[in-house]
Amino acid sequence: MKLKYFSSITEAVTYMTTELLSTLRDDLARMERQEREHYMDEDRETMRWRIDDLESVADLVEQAFKEIPPKPKPPTAKRPEGELGYIVEYELPYSHRVQVGVYADSAEIAGQKVEMAFNEGTIWDDTPEMPLLYDDFEETGDAGVALKFNVVEQCKEFPEPDGCVTAIRRDDAGRNALAALKKRDLAAALQIVDSFPE
Repeated sequence: MKLKYFSSITEAVTYMTTELLSTLRDDLARMERQEREHYMDEDRETMRWRIDDLESVADLVEQAFKEIPPKPKPPTAKRPEGELGYIVEYELPYSHRVQVGVYADSAEIAGQKVEMAFNEGTIWDDTPEMPLLYDDFEETGDAGVALKFNVVEQCKEFPEPDGCVTAIRRDDAGRNALAALKKRDLAAALQIVDSFPE
């Protein structure tokens, strides 16, 4: 996350907390003095409670946004002297099977509805009208056949990973960020989220 004015997230959060509390204290002062006749005692008491609550959690909020260490550079392997890089692949025969539920007057119309949802890219939306019931990859070939590993390209440097790898890494990062949030470690969660470009 790149900030334009503040030097850090902590500085921005501290400013935000300070300004909010200052504004509420000013509001309370007006409620107790020059605008007293416009407010009831309950209104002033509610404002005091609001300020007290915010003062009691301000340090916790600022700690949650403690300094996030700089984003680490992804590790890269150095090419050993005299060796070339190779991209090697193997393939497994798989099918992608998806099942959704749909209400229709007939099997034919049900199939048409699902085909339309697939074509519109909404089949995976998992709505009450069309719940996602199954979505997995299944091996279709003979599992006993020995794998063949084929060199598909020789290169000096490895190319950037394909989007499918980025998706896997994003999923893993999302799970790790959620785990950090469950531990109430907002700084770690933000660091994980910020490790991926937009």
